[in-house]
Amino acid sequence: MGGHRLAADYKVGLSLRTAVGLCCLLIVGCTGVEETGRSAVALATVGDIEITSDDLDRVSERFGTDGASDTEAWHHSLQLLIDKQLLLLEGQRLGLHESPAVRAAAASSHRRNLTQALLERRYQERLAPAEDQLQAWFDSTNAGLEIQLSRVVISDRGTALKVLQDATGGHGLQDLDIPADVVVSRGDMGWLSSLVTRDLRMTPLFDREIGSVELVESEGNFFLMEVTDRRERPFEERREAARSVLEAERRAQVNMEFLEYLLAKYAVRVDTGAVQRLSSSAATQRLDSSMRLVQSSLGDWSLGEYLHAVELLDVEVTGASTTALGFQVTRAFVVAQLLPREATEQGLADSLATLRDAVVRRGTIEALWTTSGFGPESASREPQRFDEYLERLRQQFADRVHLDEDAYVAYVAEKRRSDAPVEY
Repeated sequence: MGGHRLAADYKVGLSLRTAVGLCCLLIVGCTGVEETGRSAVALATVGDIEITSDDLDRVSERFGTDGASDTEAWHHSLQLLIDKQLLLLEGQRLGLHESPAVRAAAASSHRRNLTQALLERRYQERLAPAEDQLQAWFDSTNAGLEIQLSRVVISDRGTALKVLQDATGGHGLQDLDIPADVVVSRGDMGWLSSLVTRDLRMTPLFDREIGSVELVESEGNFFLMEVTDRRERPFEERREAARSVLEAERRAQVNMEFLEYLLAKYAVRVDTGAVQRLSSSAATQRLDSSMRLVQSSLGDWSLGEYLHAVELLDVEVTGASTTALGFQVTRAFVVAQLLPREATEQGLADSLATLRDAVVRRGTIEALWTTSGFGPESASREPQRFDEYLERLRQQFADRVHLDEDAYVAYVAEKRRSDAPVEY
């Protein structure tokens, strides 16, 4: 009673819902790692992957399946989970899980998760500011300030300087006669918040009075900015934006502190002579791969190990200045050697590996979308063709799909009991 019977039960009425449902599963996932407080029951297996009651709970919640739903709805939810694993099996058969794009995405995600987990473990209180700390920061930085700007973009430097001089004499930009042949554009920029403005060249404008004009040069043009109005937004309206900015600032601070901590803990020293040779070399093949780049309490780290590490870091190995390359070498050593070691010491390795594996699975299925000619949009446009493709996979991997019918029937029965209204 394995995958043959299950696949046969769902041929009718699945086409469009299957296409849309699988797209949703790819986005939200269906193998979370949160604790549920009870033991999950295995309902089916696809290859060596178990589909559990927790998985079906999440999918059912996503698509509104409950105790009042009919048998077909429950079958559909379970089949979505099975079909997702069939797509994964096909992607693995084609070797897509080992493709450079999937490996790079998994490595990038793992670095982010690894760094975030270690920072939260060590700096949790600093990363999450209390309400009174957020209020104090908001007040001290004048974070509620917004200004309204009008601008004129001029292509000629001499004209721009003359207009700036005239404007500082008490005239607004709208009052000045500027030659039309040098005006690139002009208009109102609306309200700008000091919380979200990232261009440092704009920062001085927040300290200027109404009517003040500043000149900013960018990409060969000259931007004349006039402050036309100012206002203060209350903390209650800007709380979440302020929290986001402050948390980002604190994360940047603790990032640097954590880096300094790791470099000191492991006595990391970059061999500047070797970095200079690497920086000036036209081709790394001419250098000895055993050349030491980093010395630490863990031992020496060679050029060959560095080259292996940077394959997934998306950085240039040569051509950078000695200082920039030295930082790249340090970063690569920290990512490749120190962060995994710290994760193991903190007991985080297993949970992080689970997250990385989830990224690989998702990347494999996304790569299969491309290879097979399907994607979230095309599968929805051509649901029948997509369902025919899935049916071929169901037949191809029928011997890899096994349903525990007793467990599945008991699961649905329990859901119907728990969701049924109480009668008096």
